[in-house]
Amino acid sequence: MDPIAVFAILENCYKYGEWIVVFCESCKHADEELADRARKVESVWIRMKEQAQFMERIEPVMKPELRYDFKESLKVLERKLSVANANIQAVQQHEIALGPGGKKKIFQFQRWARKGKFAWEKETLDEIITDLDDWRDRFDPTWYLTMLNANPKIDEELRKAGLQASHQAHHARSASRGIDSRDGSFPPSPTRTPPPSYSSETPSPRGLQRNLSWDVPTPLALAGGIREAVRPKDSTNASVFLAEREMETLSIPYSSAKLAKFPTSRSGMSMILVKVDISNGVSKADKTEDVRDLARRLKNANPYAFGLLKCTGAIKIFHRSPERREKWLTGIDIVFETPKNTDARQMHSLRELLVKANQAGEELTLTRRVQVAKELTQAVNYVHTFDFVHKNICPESVLVVDNDDALTSRRRRSTFLVGFECFRSSDGNTVMRSDTAWERNIYRHPSRQGFNVTEKYRMQHDIYSLGVCLFEIGLCESLLTFADVQGPLKPEFGPIIQEFLAWYTKSTGRELSNAYQFHTAGPKFKEFLVQYAKTRLPKKMGERYTQVVLSCLTCLDEGNDSFGDLAGDDEEYDDEEDGSTIGFRFIKQILTKLNEIKL
Repeated sequence: MDPIAVFAILENCYKYGEWIVVFCESCKHADEELADRARKVESVWIRMKEQAQFMERIEPVMKPELRYDFKESLKVLERKLSVANANIQAVQQHEIALGPGGKKKIFQFQRWARKGKFAWEKETLDEIITDLDDWRDRFDPTWYLTMLNANPKIDEELRKAGLQASHQAHHARSASRGIDSRDGSFPPSPTRTPPPSYSSETPSPRGLQRNLSWDVPTPLALAGGIREAVRPKDSTNASVFLAEREMETLSIPYSSAKLAKFPTSRSGMSMILVKVDISNGVSKADKTEDVRDLARRLKNANPYAFGLLKCTGAIKIFHRSPERREKWLTGIDIVFETPKNTDARQMHSLRELLVKANQAGEELTLTRRVQVAKELTQAVNYVHTFDFVHKNICPESVLVVDNDDALTSRRRRSTFLVGFECFRSSDGNTVMRSDTAWERNIYRHPSRQGFNVTEKYRMQHDIYSLGVCLFEIGLCESLLTFADVQGPLKPEFGPIIQEFLAWYTKSTGRELSNAYQFHTAGPKFKEFLVQYAKTRLPKKMGERYTQVVLSCLTCLDEGNDSFGDLAGDDEEYDDEEDGSTIGFRFIKQILTKLNEIKL
């Protein structure tokens, strides 16, 4: 990557961004709706500028593919900012053409002109917000993936950025009190040379800093959290385990996760519990260490940034003898925080939403389906960014918040990935053993089905499972149904599985005599899903969504161009070397293409 070319692009981005900020400052004295939009643009731009400056400093140590992607992202940003400035200039030229409002002879026309001006400014700012949000959707996953690079240069730059942010926050607090943080005097009047034809009104540091949400983690803070999460395990083995306490729990329909709270709590169901069973044949020490590692990593998770809930610790579950003289570990509850400002009573499993679509005809809207698909894909990406594999991606492990905010706000995430019963670190030991439960095997790649699996678990197996979930979301149809009976839920074959059984018999001349033989038909089921997606999904979701699903379902096929040689050569695969490479390809081939779908 040519450093001079990148420098020129960055200079243009910074210049255009500063001009936009000047325009936003001039909008803050208008009506409140316009001022809110202006503050939003300023806040987003400040964060984006910090990210770009940070990447500029670490560019020499970036991997070639990430360095190239950074340059391409900057080109896109430069174009978007250039268009934004052209639109702003058009607004201002229109304002000049109208002339001072006082020169108009008719009051009604003055009022109409003023309303028209505000409407145009709002529309312009809305377009800028949309463009910047689109760019963040493209840039952020690669930005966070960069944190997997072990080069100490990244740690040093994060430290410097943290000190600078702390100094700026201190200066902002001093400015808000009218005191110069340098010597205790009143601050000097700031000056800024405006770009040609732009408003010359000087932006106020007080106003600018007031618009920043200091309680929301910045991209640099979130990057630091990821950096801490992927460091080598703490040699001190600081405990993440919490003392046993009585809890009130509430089941989430069709999910293994439960809502929970302490009996004395007045804040409602503020926790989510995910139980990890300690089964026979599994090392309790290994499982305990896995839970400790997961809790350590996810203590830095931010649900609205990553779609992963913040972990506050874990509670060991013991079975005690009747005399209470002996006890043995039977499971561990992983404790997560419910997302802030979220009503836990409006939290549903994705399975529940799909089953309702089957049974009651409550089909999700196209907009809602695309939103859930995008957010689930982002969450899977960040599972891998946090450097572990999930191993249990299915609709039961996805929680969806059903509230108006999630539907109306583009940046308000409503989909979260839980269900970490089977997870492991990406560099941890994999278990070459599974089970024959058909309701779980339909989400597993054929190489990971049955008692004797043929491949080590890797990130692409998560991607395959994601593809099956995206298949269901797109069709808005559950592969499983449940009989309406009392007692534990018993999964049954849904209509699509029934179609598969008929297709299997026709194509092979054999019948699957019972559900427990389902894993023997794994390759044929995968083939059926691919064919079904090609013929049914385009009518429901379009060609682009269909291609994303197919890329996921075929990610482990030999000769798959999306994931290259890493897809088919198990002997040469190395988690440590290829994890970030797979992550980058996942971002480019799956996440970016899904984010390009606009409704």
